[in-house]
Amino acid sequence: RPAANSLLKIIEEPPGPVVFILIAANHETLPLTIVSRCRLVTFQRLRLAEIKNFLIAEFALEPDSAKTIAFLSRGIMAKAIDLAADNNFFKRRERVIEAISEIKDTGPGRLSLLAENLIQHINRELARVKERQQKYLDKLVEQSTNKTHAGRIKKQQSKKDKRELARLERSAFDDILTNLNSIYRDAVLLAVGGDDNLTANIDIVPELKKIATATGIANGLAAGSHVRKAREMLYSNVSPELALEYLFFSLQEA
Repeated sequence: RPAANSLLKIIEEPPGPVVFILIAANHETLPLTIVSRCRLVTFQRLRLAEIKNFLIAEFALEPDSAKTIAFLSRGIMAKAIDLAADNNFFKRRERVIEAISEIKDTGPGRLSLLAENLIQHINRELARVKERQQKYLDKLVEQSTNKTHAGRIKKQQSKKDKRELARLERSAFDDILTNLNSIYRDAVLLAVGGDDNLTANIDIVPELKKIATATGIANGLAAGSHVRKAREMLYSNVSPELALEYLFFSLQEA
């Protein structure tokens, strides 16, 4: 509340010719006193074709891969660029498909192991990031003028690196959930007789058809709900490991 009041005060009495641009996913979550003093501008998401063509031109992606990333970006160019630049994105999707193929016909111990395998895959990615961060930190310390300066630089950079790792970890788990959601969505589409070209993961249609046959329409729709619940858990600061285990057990029961 004190922060909102401070923001309100500066909006009411802006210094000079200043224009404030407030960005929010949902303006209804903002205090009414602030919203009432703003002009609402709705930003539209980009069309799938626009993002797909951009990715093909800028990242030299195959059309099917570009379409998949464009769909999963949900119309957000920054997200599409992040996915296209992520060398591990499609590898994570492979792990997700492997897990889905086993979920229905395995025991509790194996389910936990499937979740753990995905977690370990992410941890290996993060370990490479940590190695890069450490090399950069060592270089900064080496270039420092004295011990006091080196200590200050090390402290500041370590905090920055920690935030980056936390963001990358959450992003990697979010990508797994996005993959799961899109795969089950495609499976339901194919199960009801939809055209292959309407799938998001058009480059793996044979695998999707197997999942559609094994899952069915009702279970596929239920799976989408479970994925959304797991994402809510993730955003509520539940540990990614617990959210993933919950999801796998829920998918087995669906």
